[in-house]
Amino acid sequence: MNQHNIPFNSSMSSFMSAASQPSVQDSEFNQNTQYSPEQQDYCWQMIKINGQPPTTRNCHSSTQFGQYLIIFGGREGDGKKRIVNDIYIFDTEKSNWFQPKIDKSKLPQLRMGHSSQLWKGTHIIIYGGWNGAQVLSDVIFIDLRKGIDKLQIVIPSMIRGEAPMRQFHTANIIDNQMYVFGGGDGKYWLNDLLIFDLVNLEWSGPVQTNGIAPVGRLQHSAISYEKKIFICGGEPDQFRQLNDIFYLDTSNLTWSKPQVTGDEPSARVSTTGCLIDSRIYYFGGYDGVQWMNDVHVFDIENNRWSKIETYGYKPRPRCRHTANIVKGQLYIFGGNDCELSFNDILALPIGVQVPEPTILKDMIGMLENGTFADVTFVLGESRIKAHKCILASRCSFFASMFTVGMRESQESVITVQDISASTFKKLLEFIYTDSFQFQHLGQDQVIDVMVAANRYGLDRLKRLCEKFLVKHIDLDNVIELLYLSDMHQAIELKRMCINFTMAYFDIVTKKEEFKKLSKSILLELLQNK
Repeated sequence: MNQHNIPFNSSMSSFMSAASQPSVQDSEFNQNTQYSPEQQDYCWQMIKINGQPPTTRNCHSSTQFGQYLIIFGGREGDGKKRIVNDIYIFDTEKSNWFQPKIDKSKLPQLRMGHSSQLWKGTHIIIYGGWNGAQVLSDVIFIDLRKGIDKLQIVIPSMIRGEAPMRQFHTANIIDNQMYVFGGGDGKYWLNDLLIFDLVNLEWSGPVQTNGIAPVGRLQHSAISYEKKIFICGGEPDQFRQLNDIFYLDTSNLTWSKPQVTGDEPSARVSTTGCLIDSRIYYFGGYDGVQWMNDVHVFDIENNRWSKIETYGYKPRPRCRHTANIVKGQLYIFGGNDCELSFNDILALPIGVQVPEPTILKDMIGMLENGTFADVTFVLGESRIKAHKCILASRCSFFASMFTVGMRESQESVITVQDISASTFKKLLEFIYTDSFQFQHLGQDQVIDVMVAANRYGLDRLKRLCEKFLVKHIDLDNVIELLYLSDMHQAIELKRMCINFTMAYFDIVTKKEEFKKLSKSILLELLQNK
């Protein structure tokens, strides 16, 4: 047995048996509160609906298809708390609920804790779940090609491979493969990976993966981004919750656990995740004690968590709800807490998400890849490609070099002497990005860059180096820095070295190397005495 496959003692989540207690924060709305335009982006709105909504429910699925949210199945929260197999559709533009015209005899069997994914914009793929008596293993296709009101349900008659039973798992479709992770089979909390080929209707798995896989879990979140699947949270047994992040690179089936920073959410089960650009928005969940209604964002590009302050009519804390993004709005439907199940629908405008600027990354990429390069610098055994127009526009030295009449203006290969390849590369990186990274550089390396910056007329880079070196003046290096700053016109560094020397005059002047300073420097020191 896989060491991460934990015995599964119940078909229902552990929090269903938790003692009833007040929620962490009831729905709240202050009519007198004033919101700035920026705050409106995160101001909750209670949707005034038309039409007959579904019954209150949890553990259902909600799949976005254009402007529509297609709700299937789940467990009713009122009355006999039946597990259902009905289909409701919410039109986000008209705020209208309706049911499609479907022969009820053709509906899939009732279920909860299943997965539902849109494939190619033409089909919804429903898989697994629990029908109240057993864990399911069937795959159902809902054909959308004839329109939202004429759904066709197709149950494949022939599927290859062993169909695994799963509930409270996750499924993500990338290309024509559906990747199923975790969940329970009625006996264990699982961490295996299954793949279903949607074209050939064939199961494979458990699939061998690389790296360290997440522990077995159910009721977690899984979001796909650039052929990677990001797993967050869930429960590894009846007593604990998780807030870890893993991702599976489907190109090589390798698991990784990123090092994250920022304001992480508390460990929780049954939170929902929705992707906008490269950010995953998580809402709600249950942390083992309290039901939540907070919003956290995970920035995939920077591996950073942040908590979003929201306003307006906040949803009642809940879990086992669904969430979808439609035209920049996060829609929440249903779910439950310790007292109630819900059939309300609320929207949180996320606003226009402006990606972080990429010009520095793009410019460095051009330099490193040599894309469209029209000049090559030769420094010993090293050859560095670059772009004349960028160099000339950012550096007067290169502008003069490439001016008509100069020999280098006609050459595409230029030999550079009296400077190391590593230092020259750092000069070019500054020219391309107008920034300089001092991490992992020693004092001698920074001195080399400062000297080169002075030679090439890069005054801003020279001053950045001066600023760095000023912070590192001490009794061991002050004489060397004073000499170099005088030789290479590093005015501020020289001034600070003189000040330091005057403060420790008796100690510095007794050093042997002090006698090697030029007469002009010695004169300046005497004038400051």
